[in-house]
Amino acid sequence: MFDIGFLELALIAVLALIILGPERLPGAARSVGRFTAKARNLARGLQAQFRAEIEREENRLKEETGLGQASESESVRDERPNT
Repeated sequence: MFDIGFLELALIAVLALIILGPERLPGAARSVGRFTAKARNLARGLQAQFRAEIEREENRLKEETGLGQASESESVRDERPNT
């Protein structure tokens, strides 16, 4: 997501340990984890809603234009001449 490598992650961990101290670091890590989980769940929900809305709109357009109801005689077939 953020394309963070091992060295960057280690630097962030050392800075967090220095700034927060060993007593508050586990609580801060839990808070960051909860926030990350909530953000991921929110993103998944938005993606699902977006996909559902797109699918509804596609179905509506197919019904309006009749593209979803083409019969076999109206559909394009791949007919190759016998050689």
